[in-house]
Amino acid sequence: MVKHIDENYIYESPDGGKTVYRRELGGITREMLSSPSKPDDLFRYAEFVQIIDMSYKNPAVKKALDNLLLIYYTVKDGTE
Repeated sequence: MVKHIDENYIYESPDGGKTVYRRELGGITREMLSSPSKPDDLFRYAEFVQIIDMSYKNPAVKKALDNLLLIYYTVKDGTE
């Protein structure tokens, strides 16, 4: 099942999102991004891509994402 397409990659999941692969458009070789055997992260990559896509249409999601980025860069800059 195709989950998301961006300009360079197509994202696929044969099991409803438990395992996510990406491959270049027109390409054959795919890369596993997440699987049930990998530790679950708070956000899986495919979910984060969907959040970013939603932020373009939903002002509340955009604001929350902007706040997350502000926190991320504040913490990152403070630890380097």
